[in-house]
Amino acid sequence: MLVRALSIVLMSIGLTVSTDVEAGLFEDDLKRCIVDNATPEDNLALVRWVLIALSHHEGARDIVSLAPGASEITAKGYADVFNRLMLLDCREELQKAVQMEGQQALRAATRFFGSTAVRSLFTDPGVSAELDKVDRYFDTEALESLAE
Repeated sequence: MLVRALSIVLMSIGLTVSTDVEAGLFEDDLKRCIVDNATPEDNLALVRWVLIALSHHEGARDIVSLAPGASEITAKGYADVFNRLMLLDCREELQKAVQMEGQQALRAATRFFGSTAVRSLFTDPGVSAELDKVDRYFDTEALESLAE
C-alpha cells in the first residue's frame, strides 16, 4: 500500500507540476469559474485528449493503436471545451485575470484545469486496478525497510 501511494503521488506530481508560486485574486476567480462550469464530460474530453497526445510519445507508439480519426476527434473535443469555458462561461473572469495579472493567468488556469482532470484519472476504478498491478513487482520489503 505504501508503494502504491508513493507511485500515485509521483505520477500525479509528474503530470501536474506547476510553476505558480502565488496566484492572484483574479486568477483564483478564473480557476473557481472553471471548476464551477467544467462538467464531468468536459474533464473526460481533456483526459481523452491528454491520453491521445501521450500515445504519440516515441516510447509508447509501439504499444498503442488508435482508431482512425481519434486524434482529430479528441483535439476538437478538447478545443470545444476550452473555447466554451474560456470564451463563454468564464469570459469575464478570464478577461479580468489577463488584464490585471497578465497572460500567465491564462496559462495557470489552463494548467489548473488540466491537473483537475488528470487527478480524476486516479479515482477511476479501471485505472486504480491497473496501477495495482505494478505492486507485485516492487521490492516492497526493501522500500518499507527505509521507513525503519
